[in-house]
Amino acid sequence: MADESGKLGLGAWLLIGGAAFAILVPTYLVLSVTIPRGLADRQIEPICKVECGIKVFEEASLNPGQAFSIGKTDWTDPEQSRPLGELYKLKKSHVFTRPYGVAVYRYTTWIERTIDRKRMSEMTWYVRQGDEIFHGKHFPDPPPKDEELIARTLQWSPPNPSLQHGPAASGRPAER
Repeated sequence: MADESGKLGLGAWLLIGGAAFAILVPTYLVLSVTIPRGLADRQIEPICKVECGIKVFEEASLNPGQAFSIGKTDWTDPEQSRPLGELYKLKKSHVFTRPYGVAVYRYTTWIERTIDRKRMSEMTWYVRQGDEIFHGKHFPDPPPKDEELIARTLQWSPPNPSLQHGPAASGRPAER
């Protein structure tokens, strides 16, 4: 390692350089990914506390005889609309941003009355990008579902209780 004069030889310098490389490069790679994502998360979290979740502006009660079904998504429509019965549509949109170089999507889904295009309710959530090692993040986690938005906005009671499905119809608790 060191000769008589106290100087390090080439082998020692190669060992020190290799150890530094083995420590610094992975540290740099991990930090270059986690720091921007952490900064993006800190930017999204306060916005999400205000915007995210389900907001119902007006509830609608459907008549027992009124037909209600969830139609297929119209992929040719930029808002990816789906008919909800005859009077309403479920619409979706998303906005892409890159705070601190990290991909963030803001998803909005809403129910719109077709006759006057009034927004009855909406739900919003964010998704921050991920990869194989550092997974993405949802705000809120888990994100709300379309079924929750529909159930909280469109109050429907079937004309015959036997038309209801699931454990709530029978009065029994859900089995696991």
